[in-house]
Amino acid sequence: MSFNVGNTGYNAYRTQYDYGKRNEDKVNSAKETEKPDYGEKNLSVKAQEFLKNLREKYGDFDIFVGDSDEALNTLSAGSDKDVSVMFSADEIEKMAENEDYANERLSQMETAVADARKMVEDYNNSDESKESGTVITGIKITMNDDGTTSIFADLEKVTKEQRERIEEKRAKKAEAEKKAEKDKASETEKTEKPEKPEKPEKPEKPGPRTRVEAGSFEELLEKIKNFDWSTVDKSDDAFKGKHIDFSV
Repeated sequence: MSFNVGNTGYNAYRTQYDYGKRNEDKVNSAKETEKPDYGEKNLSVKAQEFLKNLREKYGDFDIFVGDSDEALNTLSAGSDKDVSVMFSADEIEKMAENEDYANERLSQMETAVADARKMVEDYNNSDESKESGTVITGIKITMNDDGTTSIFADLEKVTKEQRERIEEKRAKKAEAEKKAEKDKASETEKTEKPEKPEKPEKPEKPGPRTRVEAGSFEELLEKIKNFDWSTVDKSDDAFKGKHIDFSV
């Protein structure tokens, strides 16, 4: 099996994820639930330090240790990043010991992440996406031990009305951010009473969700374009709680 900063167009459609227990975690922020381990705890000291440095360098996406679909699903649950990347424990150990090999694999990872974000940016803003209602909400990439990659796209179907509300909220947010920058530059916040923040809008109800897998971005895009939503069981809770929240 298998599975990279940020694009404004992509983030306009995906402002944050809501994976199941995320709201609960906000309420109980002091109580962090430890996720299952898929090999990270057994890494050598050198490999653990290598992994730590990787996460510090590539802080705009997640890097996990595991080698199964279960590991990827579990470890990425609750993440607010647009992309998640997974290496096996053996790969982390190998990269920690061999700098040339690490540079080769990390270059491959960087390319995969960049390609993922460009694909999502282009597709989510395309006429095809608007017509089909399909939106890509996240990408998972597995860097396989054999040097290949497997790519997973999380999809959600949104209505025309939802899209119109998205665009409206997007415009309001851009206008508010522009005004805030202007006020900050002129330091008017020191002389004027701050405006009362608007009450958060109710999140959009999530539509049908699914995940598609491919060995390349070309293959993945074709699968997304040709995806038949009638094959999705709306009662399936495989991605329950995981949807794009357009109100934030």
